[in-house]
Amino acid sequence: MCKAWHVNDIAVGEYVLRYTDFMQKKFNEYAPNALIVTYACVKLWHTLTSELVKIVPKDKSNPYRVWVDAMHSNGATAREQATLIDKHYGFDRETALSMFRIAMQHEIDYFNYGGEIKNTKRAVHAYDYT
Repeated sequence: MCKAWHVNDIAVGEYVLRYTDFMQKKFNEYAPNALIVTYACVKLWHTLTSELVKIVPKDKSNPYRVWVDAMHSNGATAREQATLIDKHYGFDRETALSMFRIAMQHEIDYFNYGGEIKNTKRAVHAYDYT
């Protein structure tokens, strides 16, 4: 149980499970794949928050504004990660691009359907952080 959040088991939807399973598979195949499969998230979140920071009301009581402010960055992490990918010689370009496209589709599915928990086959168990 995560006592700070009062969470036992977190049920997640099939799209979240598909994404995390894809990531785990790619990490296990070749550890540097982590750079590519997580780049979709890093790049998308920077892009989304860069747009949302302009349109979400600046009222701090707005929960979306709090999230946007917390997640918005200058894009340095995305740029640094892209540089690491470019400098790594172990990636086949076409394979890397395919992996990125699949990861980005998982990101889109996560945003569109991640909260749906019907047909969930397993639960993610929260760790006890206390």
